[in-house]
Amino acid sequence: MQGDFSRYTFDPKKHYSTVLMQQGRVQVDADWNEQQSINQHRIVTETKDVIGKCGAPKHDAGFEIGIINHKLTIGKGRFYVHGIMCENHEDITYFQQPDLPNPTDVIRLIADAKTNTGIAYLDVWQRHITALDNPRIREAALGGADTATRAKTVWQVKFLPIQFSRGEQLDCKTQLSEWDKLIASSTGKLNAQTKPVENPKNPCLIPPTAGYQRLENQLYRVEVHHGSDHPDGVSFKWSRENASVVTAIQKINGQNLTVVDVGRDEVLGFAPGQWVELINDELELKGQPGQLLQIIKLDAATRIIELSVAPDIFDSSQPNNTGVNLQLHPKLRRWEQEGDTATIDAVNITNDWMQLEGGIEVKFDSGTYKTGDYWLIPARTATGQIEWFIDEATLSPIPQPPLGIEHHYCRLALIELETEILKLIADCRPIFPPLTELPKTGGCCTVTVGDGVQSQGNFSRIEDAIAYISESRKDDTWVKICILPGVYQIPKTIVINRDSNLIISGCDRQAYIKGTNNQAVFQLNSCKQIIFESFWMEVDSPLGAILTTQSDNITITNCQFVNQKSSAFCNLCIQANNLQLLKNQVIGGGIWIRDGSANILIHDNDISQGASAGIILGKLPTGEKASTLSTGILDIEIIGNRISKMSNSGISTVADIDGAEINFGDIKNIIISHNHIVECAAKGVNNLFDSLAVGGIILREVSQVRIQNNYIADNGVKANVRACGIFVFQCFELEVTNNTIVNNGSAQQEDTTTLQAGIVGWLVLAGKSQTSNFDKLTRVQATAPAAFIHNNIVVTPAGQALILSGLGSMSVIGNTLNSQGIVKQPEKESFNQLNLVGRCVYIWNLGQDILLVNSILAKQFQGNIAGFNTFQSRIPKPREINDGRVVFHDNQVTLQELQIVSELIIAVLIYSLDDISLQNNQILTEIIGNVQINQNDVPPLFINVLTLAPTIRASGNRFNELPQQVLWSYLSIGLINLATNNQATHCLQIQGTIQRIAEFNQIINNTFCQNINTIPTSGR
Repeated sequence: MQGDFSRYTFDPKKHYSTVLMQQGRVQVDADWNEQQSINQHRIVTETKDVIGKCGAPKHDAGFEIGIINHKLTIGKGRFYVHGIMCENHEDITYFQQPDLPNPTDVIRLIADAKTNTGIAYLDVWQRHITALDNPRIREAALGGADTATRAKTVWQVKFLPIQFSRGEQLDCKTQLSEWDKLIASSTGKLNAQTKPVENPKNPCLIPPTAGYQRLENQLYRVEVHHGSDHPDGVSFKWSRENASVVTAIQKINGQNLTVVDVGRDEVLGFAPGQWVELINDELELKGQPGQLLQIIKLDAATRIIELSVAPDIFDSSQPNNTGVNLQLHPKLRRWEQEGDTATIDAVNITNDWMQLEGGIEVKFDSGTYKTGDYWLIPARTATGQIEWFIDEATLSPIPQPPLGIEHHYCRLALIELETEILKLIADCRPIFPPLTELPKTGGCCTVTVGDGVQSQGNFSRIEDAIAYISESRKDDTWVKICILPGVYQIPKTIVINRDSNLIISGCDRQAYIKGTNNQAVFQLNSCKQIIFESFWMEVDSPLGAILTTQSDNITITNCQFVNQKSSAFCNLCIQANNLQLLKNQVIGGGIWIRDGSANILIHDNDISQGASAGIILGKLPTGEKASTLSTGILDIEIIGNRISKMSNSGISTVADIDGAEINFGDIKNIIISHNHIVECAAKGVNNLFDSLAVGGIILREVSQVRIQNNYIADNGVKANVRACGIFVFQCFELEVTNNTIVNNGSAQQEDTTTLQAGIVGWLVLAGKSQTSNFDKLTRVQATAPAAFIHNNIVVTPAGQALILSGLGSMSVIGNTLNSQGIVKQPEKESFNQLNLVGRCVYIWNLGQDILLVNSILAKQFQGNIAGFNTFQSRIPKPREINDGRVVFHDNQVTLQELQIVSELIIAVLIYSLDDISLQNNQILTEIIGNVQINQNDVPPLFINVLTLAPTIRASGNRFNELPQQVLWSYLSIGLINLATNNQATHCLQIQGTIQRIAEFNQIINNTFCQNINTIPTSGR
């Protein structure tokens, strides 16, 4: 505290509790300042004893670190650091802190440190405030007299980058060398004495006077100017007035300063030859020294002080022409060092006693020092001595640590920078409840487990606590095992057999469980009602951290799982009924839901960086027997998860792990909704999953699938592999609605074994089969469409935007379907036909109209509609195969190809053995690379849209292409065919063997229409 004080007398070792005033006595500032120090010491110590080193009150927990628009935010409320209360009165950003002007950007700090992790922390200290810092301290009624000063609690949220590997353990308690260096106190000490009497060589001479020799009582201040981190070493400055001779700067003009006053008198004022320090709020708040310069001359009348050189420490570009920012309260402070040792860097320390003045000497030891460290030395004329700590046995002075400035630190949050985006890893604030809300019993834990280092519990090993519970419990009441903060090594899998009503709860990242020997940590066999919550588990196991078999009512929530095994198939390997996986972080290996599971909820989890798929469905490990609880997987909801950077797909069924085939429809009633699936398919197809497709969602042999409101993007992009947004193979009742599927896979042509597309539904069926054999489907009753594709946004860099094939009604409405290129698709599974037709949209429906069973009708009746009406009553009933109705309405379809095209291209194909309704679509095909025109100046046989079905209705569509690149904008072949109110860039051809109506259509360019059988632009 750089104030006009007589001395500082508080010493906690004296255990004084109060200062008592006596009547008729002189009052001095030191007594009342000591009383304030006694009170503050009691308050701070008591608060720290109750709360601990750091903590935020439960009902007004302040200083919560958030991230908005890539910037840190600081929450409103209170927080205690080493017993000192800090208050933030409103939510602010990192750059709006009241006592930390112009902080360095966090992303820049991380980049400069060449790391990706850091700590947001609180730095708390006391700052001395005078009327120069806050003019309202002065009492105007007394003429603005200088009276008392203030001590202010300064809190500053700062950021410390740390070097830390992702594979290592990191939590809010992790010991870090960067943190230890930050919070380390100065180890250097100062000793002080008055110069001792020298024994004269001649005994007849009287020795010179020793002790303090000046005529005024003084409070000397010795302060470190440059700390140990300065390249030129440690230096100090000193003042006989506790650095209280200070004035405000009003203007800077070159070497001349205009100040508020030049001092009270010659003793407490400024004079030529003195060293002065230019400083302001920003430098003080950042713990930086000011600029030391020497006064050349002074004009008291004009209050102008001329310095040895023009100061350059302040920003001189100010709009008020003052050359200095007055809002930062620039000040000029006097120091007393002089002579050859005094420089612009203050006085460099030595290993010897260094003389100040008046017989006072100081000596620095060899420890470390920080800028701002200070010591106070009261000197008294009455005794001719200084007041300093003396060894009573030797009467030698004792070196003392600095009186201040004392900084108090507390971690607030762990922050990570990933792809230029700041992410919150952990909130490090301890939260404490009011005393009135403390539990009135021993707490909710039945038993506790502590590691013996960070915590003490009833047991030191988790397996011992579980064994105790299993052996001692006599009924099915719920019990809770609490794992306290600490590190727990698990040498062997903890197996829990046929247990129930058990909660295993940790302390978030503070409870770190480490599996060893390539084994899982927990294995549950035939258990019921088991809850895992709030711990951090790390393993190196092919089957992950937790393995369950034939269990029921299992919940895993708020945990973090890390699998360090690079080839791990999964991180959680679950077979259970009534399973809930909620708000977990899963890194390395996915979540495997095995056959024999039912009623599954996977919600709000983060899954990333695994060698397999993010969420894996179906099958059993080799040698494992089927569950007695259920077969296949029934009723699974995958909602609100974030899946990224998996080597295989985001969500995928399993292929042939153990040689057994999956029965058609074994995975039933699947809801996949509101998930964020990005940057998966990092290594392409994997035979453990699907050999034909990889990407966002890849499913085989499923039924009643609803895929809704997902964001699926950038899968396969980084590895430049082909990928699909959604791929469903052999499925009863497929619903895909309101998804955004963009930029999945690549346009590379070399790979012809992997499918590249947006949405694929291959062999989709309506209704439920009465047999598991796909070749023996009979008498199917439709309960829902085979495919319901509505309101999706699909943009694929190449390949079809939509592929559908199967039996049953299909509804494709309100979609945006864009393909940015043509690729050759695989030859297997009949996908080779995609290389001929439907290069942007391919719909192939083998469902039949019960009245138009086969194409013989067209020949038998030869257009006789009356004869046809007579025949239809002879059709046998009930139907033995699904209908094949196709609705394609209100879609925007775009096919763009940058390369030159010389082969047959059909952009959109819709085929059905039943009925097609093609209404109000906008279908655009652009061959930007142009087409190769043949010798007759006719483009290759290119069709924008082709429909084939017994009955077809097309109206209100726009068929659009670049000029002279196609023959037919629309070609329709059917038995009964209707086309009205369509617009086409090129030719329209409507064929109807039994009946054809084509009217009110418009053709923009009919260059090639003369050589083909087309309809007129209007009429029948």
